[in-house]
Formats: sequence, structure tokens, C-alpha cells
Amino acid sequence: MKENCFGKIFARRSAVCYFVICMFFLYSVLRIYTVATATYTQASDNHGRYTLTVTRKRGIIYDCNGIPLNNKNERIIAAVSPNASAVTALKSILSDNPALTGILKRLESGKPVLCELPYIIESDGIKCVCVSDTDFPQKSAVHTIGYTDSSGHGVTGLELAFDDILYCEETVDAVFEIDGVGSVLQGGKITIEGNDIQPNSIVTTIDSNFQHIAEESSRSIEKGAVVVCEVSTGRIKAMVSRPDFDCTDISQYLNDESSPLINRALTAYSVGSVFKPCVALAGIESGFGDFLFECSGSTKIENRIFHCHNRSGHGVLSLSDAIKESCNTYFYHLANKIGKNALLEKISVFSFGSPLKLAENFYSSLGSLPESTSLNNSSALANLAIGQGEMLLSPVSILPLYCAIATDGGYFLPSIVSSKIINGKEQNLPLPKKTLAISSESAALMREYLRKVVSDGTGVAAAPTLCTAAGKTATAQTGRFDENGKEITIGWFCGFFPAENPRYAVAVMIENANGFDAAPIFAELADSITALQNGQPVEI
Repeated sequence: MKENCFGKIFARRSAVCYFVICMFFLYSVLRIYTVATATYTQASDNHGRYTLTVTRKRGIIYDCNGIPLNNKNERIIAAVSPNASAVTALKSILSDNPALTGILKRLESGKPVLCELPYIIESDGIKCVCVSDTDFPQKSAVHTIGYTDSSGHGVTGLELAFDDILYCEETVDAVFEIDGVGSVLQGGKITIEGNDIQPNSIVTTIDSNFQHIAEESSRSIEKGAVVVCEVSTGRIKAMVSRPDFDCTDISQYLNDESSPLINRALTAYSVGSVFKPCVALAGIESGFGDFLFECSGSTKIENRIFHCHNRSGHGVLSLSDAIKESCNTYFYHLANKIGKNALLEKISVFSFGSPLKLAENFYSSLGSLPESTSLNNSSALANLAIGQGEMLLSPVSILPLYCAIATDGGYFLPSIVSSKIINGKEQNLPLPKKTLAISSESAALMREYLRKVVSDGTGVAAAPTLCTAAGKTATAQTGRFDENGKEITIGWFCGFFPAENPRYAVAVMIENANGFDAAPIFAELADSITALQNGQPVEI
């Protein structure tokens, strides 16, 4: 009986032990399976992709002809797998390249690499892709277009003004196949991803041909600017600031005394006599177009002697003569007849003294005008009459005056962006509202006066050979002096061509110069643009 009970107890205990052993075994198997599965899953997640970023995408800034002004400097980047064929190919192409040693060292360690090649090659383990650099040496219109930082964001110019449109998070990537432990497969496929992405872009009014002509014509300018605009629309076709700079090495210019990073085309300067046509128009429309004055070389205003640039005097002058000879004393007295209120009213209609919006977030400098109360002083009014004293304008800001004269008396404020390309669709931007500044009769009269300046007046050096032109010279005083005690002056020529049917207005400004220095640059530029449009060779 006892033996039977003992047997039953033993059998039950044995069954329990067997069950426990089986459960333990099952647990062990499941645990091993789970670890193996986890390891396999991780290996599967890592399997297939090893990515190297080739470049970051950025929107293109086009000229009016669809030519890129940034993203233009094309380079060939090779994505290279660590295999024998690729290594052999690189050795033959980059044999003289100092970077070859580092490239081979990385490949020997089993890692893929990106490197620049002089040309596209076909080889096992190498995939080539063409990339365009946003910034590059000798970038055209560099002050206007601007440059980007290391993160791909715009820092200056249109790159900054339209960064919210041009910046793109997307990159162009080289993707390599890898095995379960993360090693690049020797014969694995290399895929380029993201190269077909088209970021948002903008289209400017700049014409690359005009820009090239303006840049070449202004090579002699150490510090200054040239701006060309279409008189019928105000659209800027070229904008140059001197000196220029290499946007790939900004640090070298930070302490440069010539301040090459400043866009002088948008910076306000003393304008001098290129402002006189505005005073003349105020005189014509105030009823003093037939005013005569005898210039003796100087005149007394409020117990102060004001001189003409011709100290021996011009004799009796009409308004046409005074413009042609740029007689200061004539304009002192003309301004006195007009009065400050009528003169300020005419100044305001050209938006002088206001920052001009050339595009979204892209403005000219404020400039400067004298306060109305200060013009109660006859001396201050006399200074304003010849564009001196507190009168400061940028080269781009003076252009509305010359566009109005060149057309029917109306003008469009200068603009530099014509459209945006968003998600592949172009959105045209409207022109600014046209402002009727003067009567068409006054404009026609002033065109004739300015034509005489170039034909036989102070601006003969501005006369092109391939077309007619009209305009005005200026040598503006600044009240500043160099180390030798010589006053620093600003040389200007502002005008338009052809004179009989004007198409383009131009402002040339040169620091520490005179109007006779600026005039030949205008003539060269006008000839080159005329030759271009006539299909003739452009010699610069």
C-alpha cells in the first residue's frame, strides 16, 4: 500500500519535473529565437543603404532670358564604392591630385567616398553627377545676387531677400547598397536621389548680356557703380558695384578700406549737377522756362559769395544754355524764383529721399533731402538747386527722373524681379504703378536740352558713335578732403539713348572723380548695347 502511494507520488513529481524541464527548454528556445529575430531585424533595417550627401538643393535666380545667375558653376562629383575597378579608375584620373591619397585611404578601409572629377567617367563602382554651385568665383552681378552661408541660407542681395523661396531642405544623395553588417557591397548599385527635385526660383529683370557689358565697361572704376534700366518699364537690366568681390572667400574683405561688400548702386551720394534737370523741370512747370540770367562767374546770396564752376562766367544764358554749360549761378537764381515749395513738390514726385523697393525685401538706401524749414535760408536753397548740401541719392534712385524725361513724363519705379516660380508654376509680378511726374511737353523740351549737353556741351565725352544720346554730367562736392587737402568729389553721368527714341537710361557714378571721368563709360556702354542689339560684334 505504502509502495503504491510512493509510486504515485514519485510519478507525479517526475511529471512535474518533466513539465518544468520542458517549459525551461521551450523558454530557452523562444529566447534564442527572440534574440536572433531582433538581431536579424536590426540587420535588415541597416541592410541596403549607406548615404552620402552630394549637395543641398537651392532655388535658381534667373536672368530675364532664363540664364541662371546663381547655381551656375557646374562640377562633376563622383560617388565611389570601395572596389578594385573604381580604385584603378581614380588612380588614372587623379594621379596628380594631392587629394588622391586620402581618397584611396578611405576606400581601402571599406568606406565609399565622394570626390570631384575633371570629367564624367564610366566605371564599375563609380556614379557621376553634375552639381551647380550657388556661390563661385567671378560671379556676375555679385552685389545684386548676393551669396549664401554654410547652411545654405542667403546672406546678402536677392539670395537673402528671397531666402524663404530659394532655400530648400532637400539634398542630392548618393546611396550605396550594404550587407547585413553594414559593409558596402563590392558590386552593389549606386543610386543618386533627389537630383530631379526642382526648388522654387525667381526670375530677375537683369539681362546677362547687358550685365556683362556694364561690368566690362566699368573695369576702370575703382569705387563706383553703373545701373542700366529700361525707360518704358523701369526694369533694371544691369547693376554693377565696384570694387567687386569673390563670394567664396568673404573674410578677406571684412577689413578692406575700399569696402567692396557695399552695393554702391544702392548707396546714397552727393549728386551735384545730375539733379539740375529736376530743378529745370520745376522752373518750366512754374512758368520760368524763359528765364534769362547773366553769369559773371559768381553771385552773392545772403552776404555769401557763391561761385560757378566757370570762374570767368558764362554770360547771358537761357535755361537750355544753363543746362548745356551746367551753370551754377543760373540755377541759384532759378531756384529762388521757383521757391522752395514748388521745388520740393517736384522733388517729391520723383520719390527722392525715399527708399526705393526694387523687390520684396530689397531696397535702395533712404537718401537725404533738406527739411522744408532749412530752405527758408536762401543759401540752403541755392545748394539744393545744384544738388549739393543735404541732397543725397543713390545711382538707382536718380533714374526715375531720367526715365520720365526719356518718355512721356511718366516713370515706373525701378524693379529687379519679374516673377517667381513656385512648385513649377511661374507667377508674374506686376509692374509698380506708373507715376506721371511731368507733362509730355516738358519731357520733350528737356530731352532736347539734354541732347545738346552731349552734342556740344559739358557731356561731349559721353557721345556714343553708334547711336545718339542725351544726359548730364556732375562733379559733386562732398565736403570731405583727402590727406593732401584736396576735396573728394563724386563724378556722375546720367542719361539715356538713343536720344530720339530712348530705350535705356543709365547712371554712372565714380567716387573721387569728376563727370568727365564718368561720361566715357556711358559712351562705351551705349555703343556696346547698341552693337549687341544690332547683331554686331561687341568690342569691349
